[in-house]
Amino acid sequence: MTSDSAAQAAKNGLVEALSASLTPDPFPRSGEQVCIGYPHLDTFGANFVDSVLRMIAYDKTHGNHLMHSSGLRNTGALSAAWGRSIELSHARNTIAAAFMASDADWLLWWDSDIGCEPDALEKLLAVAHPDTAPIVGGLAFIENEYSHDFMGGLRARLAPTLYDWSWMEPNNGMPGAYKLATRADWVPGEVTRVGATGTGFMLTHRSVYEKISEWLMDQHAPGHIWFERIPGPDGELCGEDISFCMRAHQVGLPVFVHTGVGTTHQKTVWYGAPEYRGKPFTPPPATVRVLPPDEWPKLMINPNTVGDAERNSPIGRKQGGA
Repeated sequence: MTSDSAAQAAKNGLVEALSASLTPDPFPRSGEQVCIGYPHLDTFGANFVDSVLRMIAYDKTHGNHLMHSSGLRNTGALSAAWGRSIELSHARNTIAAAFMASDADWLLWWDSDIGCEPDALEKLLAVAHPDTAPIVGGLAFIENEYSHDFMGGLRARLAPTLYDWSWMEPNNGMPGAYKLATRADWVPGEVTRVGATGTGFMLTHRSVYEKISEWLMDQHAPGHIWFERIPGPDGELCGEDISFCMRAHQVGLPVFVHTGVGTTHQKTVWYGAPEYRGKPFTPPPATVRVLPPDEWPKLMINPNTVGDAERNSPIGRKQGGA
């Protein structure tokens, strides 16, 4: 081989190597196992069942992250618990504890009234990372601001589960306050950091639960109350999902939403981005300043955590580990 031929071959090899490095992995996080966790009320939406079946079929040839065992032992293929309202935080804690006792790497929270496309998990795994992006949710929508329609029913507006910590300036004699403001707009197909999001469709790495547990126990609280509801800056109890996100921020873990991962939320109808555009959430007028992460509020430790958890849990003192 001449020197020119050798140089050209080396150049071609370098180009191939660079091209390979720029080509995305067709199976992101290959070899890592994902547990599907879902609280339920003994009923399941058709969109949820259809989406689970299609995702499992898709996953078998795209990374094989799901259903990696027969289910005869706890290897983290599925984790479910019954729960609603006050029991929902307990159900999520139970699901998370079962996941942590398994071999799985990731816990995919998936509510039983949420639908998605078959490749939704792969899209989340493509951007998720145990260190830099351990919590990544899909774009979901909820009903809020209920009002009577005077015909025996209710009207509601839609809102995305994209929440930013903001500072509301004093107004009409009321003091200033931290507030989780709903983001009314977003860039499609991007990964965006949020102050909090819902757990309707959210991928979480096991290290998230380990770090929160370590912090909880350092504060002399039970290590397994990841989703126990806690008071927000206004003194009102936050939802179990917001409480989880606040704890994640407390230990320095960011929360992201992938707006390219769409979902439908089955209520009286199936809501998604097209329906949101038809009747969008419009925040009430207020002087609100969106805060950067270093100005987000931090938690105050409640010395009565164990007693509160025992009192609010359906299993009483056992919730506190007694």
